Amino acid sequence: MITFIEFNEGIFSKQSPEDKKIEKLKDTLNTLGQKSAGKGGWSKGEQEKYNKTWIELRKLLDHPPKGAKPSVFKEPGMSVYKHADLVKALHKKLGIKD
Repeated sequence: MITFIEFNEGIFSKQSPEDKKIEKLKDTLNTLGQKSAGKGGWSKGEQEKYNKTWIELRKLLDHPPKGAKPSVFKEPGMSVYKHADLVKALHKKLGIKD
């Protein structure tokens, strides 16, 4: 069952659907960014979700979103230099300038 607030939210909302989508993407990006900074653990799937959200938000905005740029998941035992090369290649592919 829909609550009164949920029913009327669409009628009286002053935000366009695009603005709502941008806010939702920013919230998702913020949540994932906080998780990556903490000690809770970071999985390859969450890294891919963060990258996808960041890229989608970049397409909607005229400037890059705040926060970390997309990266490659660092597998345990992966060389730091190999990881840096993979990240550099990803940024070049996406057209991100450092």
